[in-house]
Amino acid sequence: MDKKVEKAFLDSLEMGQDQAKLNMLEAGCPFKSVTRLYNQLSIKYGLINTPEERAKIVNDVCRNKNLKAKRSFDRAITTIQSRGSGINEKSAASLIRAWCRRNNQDYYVAPPRKKTRNPFKQKFYQALLDNPMMTEKELKALIRSLPVRYRKNPTKELPRWNEMRSLVNQIVERPNED
Repeated sequence: MDKKVEKAFLDSLEMGQDQAKLNMLEAGCPFKSVTRLYNQLSIKYGLINTPEERAKIVNDVCRNKNLKAKRSFDRAITTIQSRGSGINEKSAASLIRAWCRRNNQDYYVAPPRKKTRNPFKQKFYQALLDNPMMTEKELKALIRSLPVRYRKNPTKELPRWNEMRSLVNQIVERPNED
């Protein structure tokens, strides 16, 4: 490994991963190798654990634990984060789930969210149920009635919802063939 690349890595540790990789590239590291070299240097200087060390930590924490309960799953995440280097909450949870799958053990799964991120979908469906002959004008009014933060791009969304509205209109207009 080139000493200039290693020096660039060490000089940019406080700047974050992206800046460190950019500095390594400027020091002559090949683009295809920058992530691999960054990871190798991070392991060498103790910033992150080797895969074997991570596996041992996860095994030690998860063995003989009931990880089906949220509390014990969260405690395992915290323990792995405290014992490991460079392991964030999301990575720790992923490591635990992978360990459980390999060892045929059940683990905590968060219940599905009850609300959608964008309330328009449910509002649209309900409005369409209430008024299956909704017009395009009424659809536009429904979109405008949303809070601003949910109106990302009404002109982009309008064709999709309008198509569904039109389809429901056609189904309702069709005579019953029984």
